[in-house]
Amino acid sequence: MELRSITNFSSLIPIGPLLPETPATPRSIIDIFPKSDSYTSLYSILSTIYSQQWAVISFTGQETSAGYEKYLQFPNATVGALAKTIVNQSDTDDTKMYKIEQWVQDNIKYVSDTSNYGVDELWVYPTVTLRKKSGDCIANFEEIYTKKGLTRVGDLKVGDEVLSYDFNEGKYVYKPIVKIWEKGYLPGKRVHFRNGSTNVLTNNHPMLARTNQQGKSIYEKTYLKDMDLSKWYTRKIPLATHIPYEIHDVEWLTEGLCFVLGHYLAEGWHDVGGSIYTSGYAIPEYIQPILDAHNIPYTFIEGEDDKCPRVRFLDSDFKKFLRIQKINSFDIHMEEWLFALPENKLKAILNGHKLGDGHDSNYPDKRGFISNKQYVHSTSSYEFAQDIQRIALQLGFSFHIWKQMFHGGAGDKKDGKHPIWRLTYNPKSHFLQNHGYEGLSEVSIKKIEDLPLIEMRDFEVADTHNFISKNGNLLHNCEDGAFLMHSLALSAGISPEKLRTYGGLVYADQWGLTTGGHAWTSYKRSIDNEWVITDWCYWATDTPLSERQPMSEDYKYIDDYFYVQAGRTVETPYANKVRYAYNEDKGSMFNVMV
Repeated sequence: MELRSITNFSSLIPIGPLLPETPATPRSIIDIFPKSDSYTSLYSILSTIYSQQWAVISFTGQETSAGYEKYLQFPNATVGALAKTIVNQSDTDDTKMYKIEQWVQDNIKYVSDTSNYGVDELWVYPTVTLRKKSGDCIANFEEIYTKKGLTRVGDLKVGDEVLSYDFNEGKYVYKPIVKIWEKGYLPGKRVHFRNGSTNVLTNNHPMLARTNQQGKSIYEKTYLKDMDLSKWYTRKIPLATHIPYEIHDVEWLTEGLCFVLGHYLAEGWHDVGGSIYTSGYAIPEYIQPILDAHNIPYTFIEGEDDKCPRVRFLDSDFKKFLRIQKINSFDIHMEEWLFALPENKLKAILNGHKLGDGHDSNYPDKRGFISNKQYVHSTSSYEFAQDIQRIALQLGFSFHIWKQMFHGGAGDKKDGKHPIWRLTYNPKSHFLQNHGYEGLSEVSIKKIEDLPLIEMRDFEVADTHNFISKNGNLLHNCEDGAFLMHSLALSAGISPEKLRTYGGLVYADQWGLTTGGHAWTSYKRSIDNEWVITDWCYWATDTPLSERQPMSEDYKYIDDYFYVQAGRTVETPYANKVRYAYNEDKGSMFNVMV
């Protein structure tokens, strides 16, 4: 550390508050200021410093023993052979770098450094990246949580905000999708979990596998094909227990009418003439009073010939609403807007359904054993079973789902084509236990089933690099490209002094509202010796290197914590090399050594 004067000055910056104790992990000059100060206000402060000709503290980068340079594989036979297929020996350095960047953009994906919050992955070696670069995908028909509600993977767009989990903060967050890869048709794997849920993935899809037996769970990125299913703890992955959602109430749909809706989804039907009914012995006590209070027209039909009492809904807007929610007992799927109702109304839907198609389950079995199960919902509709589970996750709990093939009920033709799904609530379930992260529990993989070719996609979630599927399973995504790009450039004959791989902070959306940790490679182009960014993921571009703005002027890239060159890692805890990386050639008002 050294104190340098820009020019003659009449006052000094108060340096005491700017000198915290040396942090355990690399930090930037931005961290010195209160978190309430925005990035813009920080530069306003620095501008004021300059305009008033104050002295400035210069914190120079120092080599560290962190050893991140080990992830550069040069020389390496595999990487070298690949480099020869991408570039020509006669290409200029600028041409070589551009070709390498575009190849990596088209083939490789990013993996985050999240080791500081219990998920041990950091970066992988380039040869591992090459070996794993294909097939880490999820089926297009799978649904995941986004800020707009559930969205099919095949309908996701760059910029969509995906529900994710920040292990560092211990909370759910929304993060944007920064890139999507269409992977075509690949062999699928249906992963069966102990709570009855499934996901269709590829063999190389990364999971977050538990690695320890006791204490707060520690997860490590593990490819599906490498999951160890022989131990009780290594087969576990994180499971959501309380999905956040944005509430959008609908005034006319009261709590009472939500209860009627739930009962109709359990016991209702409509005939060929268009009449709509719901039935049950509890109709007079529970359903009729609600319909009367809301002036919903209906006809009550006494039970006869072993039939339950029932009501026939007469023409009304409520009747039209009910018709949309249910085709028949095997085809029930609530409209998306219903899941944004307040919790009391979602509870009413479940309670209405339980009245019609539920039962208490806390009774002795054939062995005389009384379990901790409290009650069970039943439905012949797979989609509605998923809807019930989704409501539970939004209310802060979850069900165990199991499929009963031969049940003796309606639709059972002894052919196994019309099963019933049973959803059991057990307040002491392992699927509801906290393992160190608020709002998360765990679920074990039961088995993995081979499937034929299925249309797949992969996508990159900013910063947290995970997403939550409809059934609550927290899944990982993406792979690494920075060190591969850097290693390929070295193998192509580009000077080590013209290459750096940075670890730092970037904006993750075009509006500058979200930031994310990221790694990117920077290249000093030959035409003007300016450092320019060669990225493959967050802000990938095919703009020629000669037309790109210098890294110091690209404000999507905010700050760095360190950078890597061949043979060394340089920590930059209090110097922003992104903004002032050009100083070694031109100098700047901050006199930062690079």
